[in-house]
Amino acid sequence: MKINLPDKVYVDFTAFSGEITFADRIPPPRMPRGTYAANLYPCEHTREPEGYVLHPGDVIGTARNPDESTGDGCCGPSGIDGPNLICAGCGTPVAAEQADCWGQNQVVMDFAATRRSFSED
Repeated sequence: MKINLPDKVYVDFTAFSGEITFADRIPPPRMPRGTYAANLYPCEHTREPEGYVLHPGDVIGTARNPDESTGDGCCGPSGIDGPNLICAGCGTPVAAEQADCWGQNQVVMDFAATRRSFSED
């Protein structure tokens, strides 16, 4: 199955009225809820990692990485400095959440640290 992913997501800031907040600067999620795609050829410009790309709302069982070197961007988590999400059960780094104004809004699960499973939720 071939899944076409958008190259870029554009946000029209002229549609907002009043003060622009950090949340207004973050693009909509790259993947629809309940779907995923294998990112085998990540974009070097945005420094996104290889892995399974998911909608941020579909990721369960994770927590923020306490390692501050995996820091955030100006408007949200950038995910360019390594995995910023860890397994909530064992603490293993498992994914990079990206939701900053200059990149995609997505979670990229590390191929080696995760396995696919499906739930009825």
